[in-house]
Amino acid sequence: MKTQTVKTAIISNQEFSRFINSDGFADFIAKHFAKIIPPESIEKTLQNLINKDYRSLARDHAPTIKKPASSTANESHSLDVFFSINRDETPRFFLINKEASPPLKAFLRSGDFDSTFNECFDLPGIYRLVRRGLVKSTFLEDGTEIVIKKQNDKKKNSFISEHTAIQNLKSFGFNNASIKEISNSACKIGVKLPNYIAVVKGQKADNFYSISEKVSSPTVEEVLLATNNPKDRKKILEELSLLLQHLYSQGVLWGDFAPRNILLDQSSSHNIYTVLDFEKTKFSPSPVDINTASVHLREGVAIEEFSALSSREEVRLLFGDYFKPEAWDTLDKSPINLSHPKSDYISTINRRGNVSPSMGDYNKFELENIEIRHPFFDAKEGKTLYPLHICFKVYHYFGYVDDMKVMEILLYAKSIGCFDTCVKAFSKGLETLDDEMYKDEFLSILHKTDLTPAQDLPAGKFFLSNVYALHKLIGTETSFIDRLAHGHIKPRNEASKSP
Repeated sequence: MKTQTVKTAIISNQEFSRFINSDGFADFIAKHFAKIIPPESIEKTLQNLINKDYRSLARDHAPTIKKPASSTANESHSLDVFFSINRDETPRFFLINKEASPPLKAFLRSGDFDSTFNECFDLPGIYRLVRRGLVKSTFLEDGTEIVIKKQNDKKKNSFISEHTAIQNLKSFGFNNASIKEISNSACKIGVKLPNYIAVVKGQKADNFYSISEKVSSPTVEEVLLATNNPKDRKKILEELSLLLQHLYSQGVLWGDFAPRNILLDQSSSHNIYTVLDFEKTKFSPSPVDINTASVHLREGVAIEEFSALSSREEVRLLFGDYFKPEAWDTLDKSPINLSHPKSDYISTINRRGNVSPSMGDYNKFELENIEIRHPFFDAKEGKTLYPLHICFKVYHYFGYVDDMKVMEILLYAKSIGCFDTCVKAFSKGLETLDDEMYKDEFLSILHKTDLTPAQDLPAGKFFLSNVYALHKLIGTETSFIDRLAHGHIKPRNEASKSP
């Protein structure tokens, strides 16, 4: 089979072109399939590559490993009991949706749910690599697609908080069975929750999983990334502003209000938003006043995550009076009066020599940080670049410390006039790493091996070496610019491994 024919089929796959869209990676896996597919299976294989996930075809050609026998999972009859039982090695599950189908119940009663989860593929999406090993999807025997979310080891008890919040939200009329309509004089929207089906405990003590029915709608982030029309973008942001105001009016402080946590269905007479991820949600017995809401947003992820996709004007449109950085006092000598100031901001201020920052110092630093948040169009590259996406990936690939280093590098680059160059260099480095991570995942499926951590891949090592070198050069403008201009050229001997 010709490699180019296979490659064309792969690129024609809707999910591949939408979420990966890498010519080099398509060529990589096409060369593999072209070698192993027998002539009599060519047509069927090409159709499967167009219509299905290429990972499932790779697994069909992987060696079969016999799974160990497992015990049957026990059903808990109360969510409180499910989470309160000692974290022993007894598999169990709790059905949130009591009308769960027989195929789902059979799926849940597989005692070795940890192995079942590991066999599933990471959920397709623009952040598949970022959340790998945490959010996966699979199909039940009746064709229902489900999403399985594993509790992050770094966030113990987060599922208890999330599912408690979900139960509370249902008392406000938010659920999966019906659409809650919210409106004002300008617009009307529908809001719902996903169909949360069950929570499951694996055999390992702290392995908890949450299962929901997959919603086919794209995230607001995906929609905004694909939407250039100002009028269409304005409509979405105005509707999200209405949602945010409604939640505060009901006493709901949604700590994970972010474009990646909101799905948008535009197929109805008015837009339907499915909201998810409630690990950080708090509830007030009365409506949240504007000052409390402003602090809540400033301490959380919402403003930064929407800034990563939007202009300053769009951010102001969305958050309105909740976000007024022009009113922050940079001369305020009083102690920082935020309950949860951002730890990376405090650390960076400390590293600059200020060990006891005032509220004014914090305000001044955050205003500086705002300058590196928003996307910009690069005419030479012919595309929009997203500075905060760099930080988001670095945090998840390498960790908090390296994320802070990158933030400090971007801030310094902004101050000396080479910010755009820095963003382009980091973006290209991460694109190369993404390709290597996709290839590594593909090979791990074929050979039944573990995934390689991002920092151990050649592109990961090279990216971090440049981050460390640039970070050491902060304050030495000429050397910094020279390193930036010449340090991100990948050595020829660092070629990716082949199948």
